[in-house]
Amino acid sequence: MRRLECCGHTLLFFDELASTNSYIKENVNDLADGTAVIADMQTAGRGRRGNSWAADRGMLALSVLYKSLCDPVFMTVISAVAVSRAFESMCGLEFGIKWTNDIICRDRKTCGILCESVIKRSEMQNSPYVICGMGLNLNQTASFFEQNGLTHAASVYSLCGKTTDKLTAAREVLKNCDELIKADRAEVIEEYRKRCVTLGREVSFTLNGKNVRAFAKSVNMNGALICENESGELVVNAGEVHIRALNGEYI
Repeated sequence: MRRLECCGHTLLFFDELASTNSYIKENVNDLADGTAVIADMQTAGRGRRGNSWAADRGMLALSVLYKSLCDPVFMTVISAVAVSRAFESMCGLEFGIKWTNDIICRDRKTCGILCESVIKRSEMQNSPYVICGMGLNLNQTASFFEQNGLTHAASVYSLCGKTTDKLTAAREVLKNCDELIKADRAEVIEEYRKRCVTLGREVSFTLNGKNVRAFAKSVNMNGALICENESGELVVNAGEVHIRALNGEYI
């Protein structure tokens, strides 16, 4: 393990970990606020709802511990905007956000984000922490995604032919996160809305055990998706939302 200083954060760089989020959870008492953890290879990463991440050493597995912030939903918003900005600085292409936590370029997923809250009980009080886990597709080849059946995924390399240093990418993400944490919440949400490729399209999701189709209108100040159909306005706080693509299929 290498210990580095990066944009005011302590950064721990491991050759291999099962999961960067899990490492922080297991060592949260010993890690300072803002500690970032990188694994050159992550063997048991997961996304939302426990979905596994297929990974090789081309992916940047990055997790950040925030002990002074207790809103994992809004940290998902911040992380999504931060990663989108970072990708654009590295690749020169435009990147959007598929609500709530996928970064998209040319209809391909380039990053998944998992922000989790951790309650640490002390003798005096409960202390909520947030762990932001990000899996950035940097240097994987197109054949990697094909071989793993990831037909809707891509990397910086497969999109624009550029290899990216992981520390450079991590530095850019951390810098953007720090800026957005200090920014006005309304401004952050507005940038998220502008980047959100889900808005203005028909979507499909499960609500109360039923499959629902609706029109995605906006994202509110808490990061929830506002939709509308013949039944009226619907507020979607969590879950898997599929977008109707140009060919009529949901992705």
